[in-house]
Formats: sequence, structure tokens, C-alpha cells
Amino acid sequence: MNQAAMVVLLLAQLQPVLETPSALASRPSDVSRPSPASPDVRQIDERLRDVQQKLRKIGTVTMGTTATGCVITFNVAYVAAPHCTVTWQATPLVSQSYTVSNTAITLTQTATSGDLVNYICVAQSGG
Repeated sequence: MNQAAMVVLLLAQLQPVLETPSALASRPSDVSRPSPASPDVRQIDERLRDVQQKLRKIGTVTMGTTATGCVITFNVAYVAAPHCTVTWQATPLVSQSYTVSNTAITLTQTATSGDLVNYICVAQSGG
């Protein structure tokens, strides 16, 4: 997946948070309670925290000198492995691969120096 596709995926995830308060207030309300005049602040805070958790798992790493691998360890382990996409910014090497576990992304590649690698993972910490 290229960077443009990653941005589209991220924007789709952010769509509910980016809605205006008037759009939130005009949504059909739950049948069991009346529609509030303004959006529920707790709901907005929950959505924002959800997005912030997802955004913590986006980054770029620089591979070392004559590197054949790298491990990106998550700051908080997941209960199950998250869904991650990894892209190398340079011309494709003979070998480029990665695996994802609940604690880390492990990159392997043909020996080279200073390659930049982008990653994005989507899942909840602890979930």
C-alpha cells in the first residue's frame, strides 16, 4: 500500500471525529432518549481518544548501516496482532518483508544502509 492509500485509510478512520457539531446533532437519535441540542461531550472525547490510540502507531524508521532487519516494538502490547502496513520509501530491494505480532513489527531486507520505512497499524491498545 503506498502513502496515498495509507492517507485515504486514515482519513476514513478519522471521518466520524471530523464531523461538525451540527452534523452530530442532526443525526437520528436513539429511540430510547430524545435528541440532545448539542453533541454529547463524552462521545466526542471517546472518539478523540480512539483516534489518538490509532495515531500512535504511525511512523517512519531509518534502517541502520548495512541493515538486514529491524524490530519496531509497540509501547503497549496488543491483545492480538494489529493490522499493519509497511512501505519502503526507496527503490525495491531484492528482498523486503515484514511480520506483525502483538508486541512488534519485524522488518527484514537485503543488506543496505539508511533505508526509510513507513508503517501504520490500526487497532486499540489492550484490545
